[in-house]
Amino acid sequence: MYGWPKHESAAGRPLGVICDADKNWSLLWADEFEGSALDASSWTPLEGDGSAYGIPGWGNEELQVYTAGNAAVAGGLLSISAERSGSGFTSARLTTAAKRAFAPGQGETLRIEGRIQLPPGGDGIWPAFWMLPAAAPNGSLPYGGWPRSGEIDIMESVNTFNQIFGSIHYGLPQQQAGGQLSQSTVTGIFSGAYHLYVIDWSWDQISWSVDGMQYGAVDYVRVYTNAWQGSAASRNSTSG
Repeated sequence: MYGWPKHESAAGRPLGVICDADKNWSLLWADEFEGSALDASSWTPLEGDGSAYGIPGWGNEELQVYTAGNAAVAGGLLSISAERSGSGFTSARLTTAAKRAFAPGQGETLRIEGRIQLPPGGDGIWPAFWMLPAAAPNGSLPYGGWPRSGEIDIMESVNTFNQIFGSIHYGLPQQQAGGQLSQSTVTGIFSGAYHLYVIDWSWDQISWSVDGMQYGAVDYVRVYTNAWQGSAASRNSTSG
């Protein structure tokens, strides 16, 4: 991940996390995917079908099994492949949990971004660049289990890749099991070329943009002040 002063071009930079410091951006963390392997100090491959984590199908009725071998680093790029394996499918899921965590402070804006190329579309393909809250050492989350402690989806696309979703999931005070969803979308052709996916996250607002064009924003008024703590205001979030 990479950050830079606001006036600089983003071309050629794979990923980014920065803090504005009154819009004079300061780099917090970067990964240019140099070398031939993932940086183990930042990334952990998750493996299996989710059962080991108590969420068979990873909570989405997913059919694939995740393996470390479906992620590769070469030529300054991280590649994640989805493949047919016998009668099933494999892919990769990488997390920075317990290794890297970021959230804006009071009066600050945090920018998180990734330069990502989506593959050709296909039924059942669901790439995502997203964040979950960081857990305490005892495994507890700030406001309880999903979705009460929130989720920020920086980029998701499904099947045809002609639409990008930017979303937050959160739980209202009643703590509904399925949570609440605030979502923005933008249409276009997103496979076959690199695009820059960004959120700007402040204490009271999150906005989404692609290639410098903002297409959505949400603030504490829209998600209710009491619910905002579990969606965006937590200081304990991590990219996932």
